[in-house]
Amino acid sequence: MTATWEVPYAAAFDQSGVMLWIDGAQWIKAGIELTDGATHWGCVVTRERSDWSSVSVPGISGPQSLRMTLVGGAVIVNYLTAGGQWQFLRLADFPEGPLKLGVLACSPSRAGLEVVFRRFTVEPPMANLLHPDSGYTVLGPAKG
Repeated sequence: MTATWEVPYAAAFDQSGVMLWIDGAQWIKAGIELTDGATHWGCVVTRERSDWSSVSVPGISGPQSLRMTLVGGAVIVNYLTAGGQWQFLRLADFPEGPLKLGVLACSPSRAGLEVVFRRFTVEPPMANLLHPDSGYTVLGPAKG
């Protein structure tokens, strides 16, 4: 899935992005969060226990895009840089099977967060998920 959204990040823990959900013990969320005074692209993976990975990209503003792909028992997360390139964020083991997916937004420290989701698509995975601009195929051609 790919989503594009815009939000004025103003308070600690303002966040927006996308989510895959099997149940309360198995889910992944990825997107942007304002934490420690800066915006971060991040991903939380939960398989009974949660972990969190993030990269600080201070001053994120304007429309932002993220792609989350489930293929072969793994989730690959990429975000679109200001230069228009897909940047790898996370590779995580995650079971295939029935799931729910969609966009998310929340602000646990304040009321009134306004997020505009501009685009949401679900499409087959691209052929070169890990190194899209290298010409080097890691996972093989897309199927389906």
